[in-house]
Order: sequence, then structure tokens, then C-alpha cells
Amino acid sequence: MPESDRNAGGPAAAANNDAATEGNAAATGPGAGSSRVLVKMIAVFLLIFGSFYLWGTTESYQEHVFAPYLVINADLSGDILNALGQKVIVDGPHISSSRFNVTIARGCDGLPPMALFLAALGAFPAPVLLKLPALLICLPILAAFNLVRIVSLFLVGVYYPDYFHVMHVDVWQALYILFGVVLFCLWLWWASGRSARVPT
Repeated sequence: MPESDRNAGGPAAAANNDAATEGNAAATGPGAGSSRVLVKMIAVFLLIFGSFYLWGTTESYQEHVFAPYLVINADLSGDILNALGQKVIVDGPHISSSRFNVTIARGCDGLPPMALFLAALGAFPAPVLLKLPALLICLPILAAFNLVRIVSLFLVGVYYPDYFHVMHVDVWQALYILFGVVLFCLWLWWASGRSARVPT
């Protein structure tokens, strides 16, 4: 090839190489990395939450986890109600008095919002040491908040029975999920200031 041809082609080839390099950088830059992290978070979230629901369909879960958990909720709620002077009787998941009675069943257990919290916690890219406080503190708080829900619903049934359905279905369902979201956001705020100082 003549010297003039090589010189003419040189800048154009260099420009093409620069454009290709920039394109590769764009494809593997921060935006692509953020997308991969987001996809991984969604996948882990769905895996944890889906596993919980699949486990929840098994007989062993119903017999050894769910049923005893309902009884524990009923016993603790009954103790609180008796301390408030309601004179209730607890029989398994049933709480009754001379004025009202409830049965703690699926939907009143508080486990799905806890599973949502666990799935979000597991999916979020943070050191394990920062997730432990959420497991040890936030989950018991969610469980205790469910007792508040059961006790308050029983009291609504005693004193304002016309509002029981609305409080049970519309108000407390949304309020409990919202409370879990608030707890998770508080944990995020707490963990964000410590993540740089904690090893992964």
C-alpha cells in the first residue's frame, strides 16, 4: 500500500477504535453494573419469598410451624387481654369471652409480612454483620406488633363490633405491611452509615 494511503486510513481507523472502546465501556460501565445488581436483588428476593410460600404449602409447615405459632399468638394475646380485664378464655387459636370471640387463622398470623421483610433483607447487598441486628430486633418487633393487632381487633369487636371487619381487612392489613416497610427503611438508614466500616 502506498504511504499516502496508510496515512489517510490511520486517523479513521483510530477514530473507529476509539468509538468501539467507548461503546464497550458504556456496555460494561456503572450503568450495566447497577442493572446486574438490581437483577440479582430481584432474583434473590423472589427466591426467598417464593421458597417461603412453597414451604407454607407443605404438611410439615402447617403441623410443626404454623399451627403452634397460631397457638402462641393466641396465648400471648389472651394474657394481654386478661391483663386488660377482658376475662377471655384461650383454646388453641381461639380467644373468646362472654362478649366476643375470634379465631387466629391465616392472614392474622403476620408471617407473610415477616417473610417480605426477610426477603428484602436477604436481597439487599449489605454485609451479613449489618443484617443480624435486623433479624434479632426487627423480626421480634414485627411479631410483637402482630400481637397489638390481635388485641386491638378483639377490643374493637367488644366495644365497636360494627367496625371490626373494616379494621381487620382494610386498616390493619395495610398498617402491618406499612409498619414492616418503615422498619426496613429504618434499618437501611442505620446500615448505610456503617457499611463502609463493616467487612463483607
